[in-house]
Amino acid sequence: FLMMSVSEDPIVLYAVIKALGNFDDPRVLPYIIDMLHSHPMFASSAAQAIDHLAKRQGEHVYQTLKASDVKDVFLRLLTNENIDVLRSAISLAGHLQLEAAVPPLRRLLEHHDVSVIVKATVALSRIGDAGMRELHLMLERLLPSFQRDVAEYDEQFASARLPMIRVIGEKGSTRSLPLLMQALDESIADEIRVEAAFAL
Repeated sequence: FLMMSVSEDPIVLYAVIKALGNFDDPRVLPYIIDMLHSHPMFASSAAQAIDHLAKRQGEHVYQTLKASDVKDVFLRLLTNENIDVLRSAISLAGHLQLEAAVPPLRRLLEHHDVSVIVKATVALSRIGDAGMRELHLMLERLLPSFQRDVAEYDEQFASARLPMIRVIGEKGSTRSLPLLMQALDESIADEIRVEAAFAL
């Protein structure tokens, strides 16, 4: 696999790069990085491969990628319609602490897929202050819709946002306290109040 030329059929190369995530060979990550230098169009298969590599090999995969100059090729994937590619891109954006990813990640907090919302929440928290600021703004905006008596209260919508409260609590920022306290108000739906109590 690692001897394959970039002149190969792009469809074959796409599949090969994606499959490389299942190998522990130390040459795999440098090969993927080199491929991204010359052919950034393979970013979607590379994102999935790197996501798998990191699960198998650990944090050093992200550290190696951080030191490269290809990390920004994953930004455009944050609008990808393929849910697997999107989830891998979100994970990479968070682990690589890409501040440029904050605006698209913020938009993904309103995605229809719960797993995407969870990953975007975690990614924003990893990016640092800019990401946490967006989480705080989103929670502040959502609090009125969490009131159990409002006509537009949607239990499924609220439940999909529970991980946001959890992540905000885990970060332990003093800026989070006023929002979490507001989420304990008696007018707020019980599942939100319970999550806020645990977060505190």
